[in-house]
Amino acid sequence: MCRVRVNRALVLRNWLLGKRISEEIISKGNEENYGKSLIAKLSKQLTSEFGKGFTPSILYDCIRFHESFPDFLPTLSGKSFSLLSWSHYRTLLQVQDDEARVWYCKECSDQAWSVRALQRNIDSQYYYRMLKTPNPKAVKSELDPPWFGSSVENRPRIGNIRIIFH
Repeated sequence: MCRVRVNRALVLRNWLLGKRISEEIISKGNEENYGKSLIAKLSKQLTSEFGKGFTPSILYDCIRFHESFPDFLPTLSGKSFSLLSWSHYRTLLQVQDDEARVWYCKECSDQAWSVRALQRNIDSQYYYRMLKTPNPKAVKSELDPPWFGSSVENRPRIGNIRIIFH
């Protein structure tokens, strides 16, 4: 329970940070170099004041998070994708297509995908394959290993280590 609250606070903090940077700071300066130097300066200031976790790349991810999920804040009160971790949202930022990103977000939340599973599905273009196929069950079955549901003895082994997928 505590981990969920901390994660929710981290995700909310990063969205609000991205909102504030993009609306109050970057929008005032139109030059690209202005934004880069400002992000570097802001990163140093935040790191000295609050500690680790405010690298320029994370600040850019916060900005992209706010831009990619502009309606994120109002959805926190209702049923939303707030169960996802910051790592999930950072992975979702790779998806350029808005519809695909929302679909991955919903599926990730509904199916409880790990960050690794989400990355694998994005890399394999799972969303687009599901759109094109006349048989979605066949595509979904690709996610399950062939021994899914079988007994532990039938699962493949590497040396003395069992490979267990859940």
